[in-house]
Amino acid sequence: MAFHWYERAAQLNNGRAQFNVGLMYLKGVGVEENAVLAVQWLKRSAAQGYHGAEEALDRVQAALKKT
Repeated sequence: MAFHWYERAAQLNNGRAQFNVGLMYLKGVGVEENAVLAVQWLKRSAAQGYHGAEEALDRVQAALKKT
């Protein structure tokens, strides 16, 4: 249920919601895990200047390169 509301806000360019949607996709919370979508949402959040999004994005991308 929370994913639905975060996703709606994210689509309206809310940086915090984009960050949360990215993390939810990353961890599979309320939605199936999807690293590609997680990165996409984290990139959008970072582009908005949301605090912590760029750091989270860097960590996710580094982890994906190791696999």
